Order: sequence, then C-alpha cells, then structure tokens
Amino acid sequence: MSINIFESFKYCLWIKPENNHEWQDYCIGFCPHMSIKTNINFEDLNKYNYILSDKCNLNVNLVGELYQTKLNNFYALQYNIELDTDRDQTPLWWPENPHISFRYKYNSPFSKKDIKDLENIIKIRSACLNNICFQNCNGHFNKWEIVA
Repeated sequence: MSINIFESFKYCLWIKPENNHEWQDYCIGFCPHMSIKTNINFEDLNKYNYILSDKCNLNVNLVGELYQTKLNNFYALQYNIELDTDRDQTPLWWPENPHISFRYKYNSPFSKKDIKDLENIIKIRSACLNNICFQNCNGHFNKWEIVA
C-alpha cells in the first residue's frame, strides 16, 4: 500500500487574474496565480492584511518559455512574469521571482509533450492580476481553498 504525501505550502497569499480571463481554462484543479507569499502559519495571516486589502490592477506579461519545477514529489509548470511598468508601479510586496503557475502534478514529471501541448494552448500572454486572496495550500492541490 502506498501513501501519498502532498507538499504543504501552509497558507499562501495569491493574486489571480480577473475572473473571466482565458488563463482560468488552462489550469486543472486550481486557479492560475502568482504567489505573493507562501508557507504562512495560520496565526500569522493577519500580518498580511495590508496586502489583502490592496485594491490593485496589475498588468503582467508572460516572459520566456514554459518551464517545470520540482519540489520533492510536487511538479509545476509555470511561466515567469513581468509587471508592465509602463502602466503600473511595482507594489512593495511584489515577490522576487514572480511567476504564474498553470499546472501541478504529483509523483512524476510532466513530459516534453505535456509542456509543448500547454505552450501551444496558451495564446494570451498578458493579464490583469486583481484578485488577492489567502489560500489554504495543505493537502492535494485540488482541495486547496480560499480562506479570505
């Protein structure tokens, strides 16, 4: 009998594209997002309320190529992003290595075909990020839930 161990990111602060954005269709089991802060303890969530209350509309562009990351048995497909600084000022809370996650998987890497197929699907390379939320990122990613 095998036991699945899911990577825990505790509570995370995410910013997501507008609700009707095409990127919503590319993810399976979660929403496309940029992580602002990860691995937050529940009792520390209130320290980040100033970000949660930020009413921003940040225009971003996908840059470079889709790539895969691995953390233990957790695999992700993501694009790096850049803020359109001609239109928006960089918020103080902007992360050091911003990226948008599009696919997650456990226990085996994505194949080259998986990566190429997703690259071919993604035609829109810009979005307005405007939905900031706290996400409970414990357990399987398709069970992660918004908590605020």
